[in-house]
Amino acid sequence: MKTAGRSPATTGNAPGVRLEYSETYSGALPHPRLLEQYERIVPGLAAEIIAQGREQTKHRIWAERTAIEASTAAEKRGQIFALIIAVSGFVTTIVLAWLNHPLVAGGVAGLDILGLVSVFLYGTSSRKDERIKKARIMTGRPTDETSPTRQ
Repeated sequence: MKTAGRSPATTGNAPGVRLEYSETYSGALPHPRLLEQYERIVPGLAAEIIAQGREQTKHRIWAERTAIEASTAAEKRGQIFALIIAVSGFVTTIVLAWLNHPLVAGGVAGLDILGLVSVFLYGTSSRKDERIKKARIMTGRPTDETSPTRQ
């Protein structure tokens, strides 16, 4: 909510001086003066607005917790599948080497290692980008859609 009041006034020796007053309020609930006015107009409305604010806060916390838990579960699944793929690649490498196909075995091993390193580096980079974006949001700086590490 933003309120601004202006009242022209003249002061002793400075004719034409204008005083301005500005007030800014931000929050989940209306400004206390507004709540007081709502209460005067409709008794009990301020308490209802506060109760709705509390319920909204509880819901937001639940939604954030659920999202974090789902993200963590997805990360664990991804790690398990990555382990299965990596082990499968190395088993394939061993089998190919045992069957006397050293070049193919080396290629599969190289691709397996390259894939693991690529996923690790991409994950590290994306986590860094996410931390930078969150820091910008928390400090009020604008965030752009391009990744700061790739500009």
